[in-house]
Amino acid sequence: MDRSPRVVVISGAAAGIGKAIASLFAENGDYVVLLDIDAEGERVAVALRERGYHAEFRPADVANWGELEDVISGIVRALGSISVCIANAGIARNVSLTSLDESAWDSVLDVNLKGSAQMLRSAATHMIGMSEGSLIAVSSISARLGWPNHIHYNASKAGIEGLVRGLAAELGPLGIRANAILPGVIRTAQSLSEEHSLGPAGLRDIAARIPLQRVGDPRDVAEVALFLASDAACYLTGQSIIVDGGMTVASY
Repeated sequence: MDRSPRVVVISGAAAGIGKAIASLFAENGDYVVLLDIDAEGERVAVALRERGYHAEFRPADVANWGELEDVISGIVRALGSISVCIANAGIARNVSLTSLDESAWDSVLDVNLKGSAQMLRSAATHMIGMSEGSLIAVSSISARLGWPNHIHYNASKAGIEGLVRGLAAELGPLGIRANAILPGVIRTAQSLSEEHSLGPAGLRDIAARIPLQRVGDPRDVAEVALFLASDAACYLTGQSIIVDGGMTVASY
């Protein structure tokens, strides 16, 4: 490899899409820092190191602004910089409109939108002096499609699109890019939850409505993240890339 390893920080990296992103960037030769509230992230980092890659885990609750600020600052002190920051942590909760209360609303918005904003804001403040950097936020096609019993999720993911557009406009002159990825139906522990998402049967049923005839794999999203963080995307900022196998363009 003809470049030094970049420091890449990923939230929600203990499982699913975040784990796939961390693994792919590590395989690409980067130094990955996995953030998660779940201690499983430590096992993921250990497994990557056992394969000869550079990885470490740091526990972090993205809904806690002060804690996250301290974690990001600690990474910079220890490793010198952050080149790529990926705000991936997110949750979904099945709550009908009539049952939705302030606590349920805040629980989703605090992780999905506020957590993404603080993750990217904290990293960006350290990137400004470098005059370069890539910020990536994982949104969802639910930012554009209604999902019954998930209006707080819809709102949080739509907010992420606005977040990256604002970041792109403000930080572009400083050499920092910001983009969003909008995954469709991806096979993760979250989507397999029958309580809060589609469940196994739902995933099987929805595959027939996807032009590529399958639900996505976390690696499908990770590949797009790797592209957005690469020099191949150097003139791309403020954009939302849909990764859904064609689901949102199908008319049936």
